[in-house]
Amino acid sequence: THIDNNLPPVASLTPIAGEQTGDINFEFGSSDVEGDEVSIAGEYSTNEGLSWNSAILDNIEFESWMEGDFSLSFDGVDDYVNIGRPISTENGDYASISAWFKTNTSTFNDGYGAIVTNDTEPTNPEFRIMVINGGYVQLSGGPSSVSGPNIITANTYNDNNWHHVIGTKYGSNCVGLYIDGDYIGNDCSGSGDMDAGNNYFIGSGRVNGNGAFNGIIDDVAIWNEALTSSEITALYNSGDGLNPSSNSGDYSSSSNLQAYWNFNDGEGSTLTDLSGNDNHGTITGATWSTDVPASGPTEVSGVISSNTTWRAASSPYIATGNILVSEGVTLTIEAGVEVKFNYDKSLLINGELIAQGTNGNEITFTSNESSPAAGDWENIVFSSSSISATTDGDGNYLSGTILEYCTIEYGGDDEYGVIKLIGAPNLVSPMINNCTIKNNSGSGIYLAFSSPIISNCTIKGNDNGISIQDFNSSPNIKENIIKNNTNTGIIIGTWAKNVNVEKNIIYGNGTGIDCTVWSSNGTASIKSNSIIGNSNYGITIWTVTGSLEILNNIIADNVNRGVTFNPWNRMTIPIYDNHLINNGKNETTSFYQAFTQGEQAGGSLFKRNTFSSNNSSSQVLLIEDAEGTEIENCNFINNGAPILLKNDNASGSTINVENNYWGTSTDSEIQSLIYDWNDDASLGFADYDPYLSTPNTDAPISPPANVAKQISGSDVVLTWGANPESDVAGYKIHYGNFTGYSYTT
Repeated sequence: THIDNNLPPVASLTPIAGEQTGDINFEFGSSDVEGDEVSIAGEYSTNEGLSWNSAILDNIEFESWMEGDFSLSFDGVDDYVNIGRPISTENGDYASISAWFKTNTSTFNDGYGAIVTNDTEPTNPEFRIMVINGGYVQLSGGPSSVSGPNIITANTYNDNNWHHVIGTKYGSNCVGLYIDGDYIGNDCSGSGDMDAGNNYFIGSGRVNGNGAFNGIIDDVAIWNEALTSSEITALYNSGDGLNPSSNSGDYSSSSNLQAYWNFNDGEGSTLTDLSGNDNHGTITGATWSTDVPASGPTEVSGVISSNTTWRAASSPYIATGNILVSEGVTLTIEAGVEVKFNYDKSLLINGELIAQGTNGNEITFTSNESSPAAGDWENIVFSSSSISATTDGDGNYLSGTILEYCTIEYGGDDEYGVIKLIGAPNLVSPMINNCTIKNNSGSGIYLAFSSPIISNCTIKGNDNGISIQDFNSSPNIKENIIKNNTNTGIIIGTWAKNVNVEKNIIYGNGTGIDCTVWSSNGTASIKSNSIIGNSNYGITIWTVTGSLEILNNIIADNVNRGVTFNPWNRMTIPIYDNHLINNGKNETTSFYQAFTQGEQAGGSLFKRNTFSSNNSSSQVLLIEDAEGTEIENCNFINNGAPILLKNDNASGSTINVENNYWGTSTDSEIQSLIYDWNDDASLGFADYDPYLSTPNTDAPISPPANVAKQISGSDVVLTWGANPESDVAGYKIHYGNFTGYSYTT
């Protein structure tokens, strides 16, 4: 075959091992005689989506094809494609029909525009996917005369964007509807017969133009089974890039494919079926279009000045520059989208961000580097003009800015972090729920003048987990796992206002919680958390005039002190109902209370706490320059430290430590466990009498002591010493995979 001088031949082909496909480089060349060598004149780009036909180079023949990416445009009057009968939807048959569509029409002839249907007569049973007046999508299993199943969306889809729709038929008379990968609903009613033996049509209900669709349709497929939700998600996320004739990932129904038209004929009046079943369609009126569903990657940068949706089918999105969402504008990011940032780039939200993934189909914000590392990109910044989240009375999300089921990784900067909430004059209050924030420089979340809801997140592998700084920050931090952050799990900074830290698991960090409340109207509540296994301290307190409470926590296995109190002024800190276990193995003291300046009359109020298995080298609890400290109704059980309490207040002062259980009912033994003026005249007194002769059952129960296991045949036998509490009814054993002080079973 002779190559004309003006045709670009294939110059090189790099195949993938074991296959005859690969990356093809096109280059301009010239040849006057068949078989001549080709002289290179320049490169040819395939940005227009064309793959070129064969050529002979040095007498080697390359066979390929010329192909574009097309769709069909329907005029809303009398255009249609007759696709014959690739499937039956009679009673008992199973089916799925998939299509991409795009329209901006609100009013259709006959009140609807059919995408795919077998509705050829007004009274026939039918299976019909359509857009109805107003832009809603409807899946019908029959006209009103047969009371067939029927689903209508709550949202509209006539926004001139591409959408993916799948209708399924299953059981005897049930249909299900999915749009853009999301399950809309199902209905089971009326007759299960949705087929009168008529042909199926794309773009119109009947050949006379009834139900004519006004818009664009692409990539239609039909199966003789009801696809699973995971298969439907895979098809949507692929854009029009997943060939349903071949199984891939979660999609496994190629053997059930009855017809598939990718609309890439590009010319003529035939729509070719690529399933191998020869269900070729006949085009009447509809015209070819190059407007097709986008597939990624998609480059983004600059100002977003109108409401925008980043769709999974166009993922990944590559942030080649900084991105700003303008005030009053909403950026919506669909489940499954991946956003990759070039070095040092950020996303600034002055308007609203709705990024809601789903469990198993998360949204990812990550680095675009080939070998990603913390700090590759900067951050997601929410400014004071960003739209706050609103919730119902139970805390469930209603509207506003949200990050949900998102992974945010490899970003951040040393000063702030990867999620940066900077308010003033208006509070910044997004919802951050069920997100994984990992491997970032600085903090996972940095907030100032903001009141976010942070819940059910895993925040790990950052410099700090959450850093609360500056005026009027009032976050609600609940039910998160904050682990393995290099410095601190949660920093409650100087001017925090009302901070709630509740029901979190905080483990494996440097320090669990570092708290400084300077503001006179600032409050911090640390309650019902598990603060466990941190390499430095469990909690450190540096408080001036604000208020703080530490309630009902498990503070355990922290290498240095469990809690260190260093307030700078007189105040009383309620420390109630905590379980304080096995802290301070590398320290002289497991728990430390001191005032570093100001009057000494302040102190913590310890009530109903259980101190157990603390093995610091000198004492469990050291009280220093804190004459207002009181300890009552607490239990000291099975501690390994030689001293339980040392009163290092000034000589002549007395602290009240009455009504506690000291691990024994013998007075002389209790005296030996308390180090005070009686042992060193430079110290204060500790008034311990009256004392409890048995553990206080209102305090948290102590863990079993001397737990051991033995193998007996195929059994594992556990033994332990009985608890000293009188009200122990039994023990619960957790086993399985360790997931952070909770187990699978």
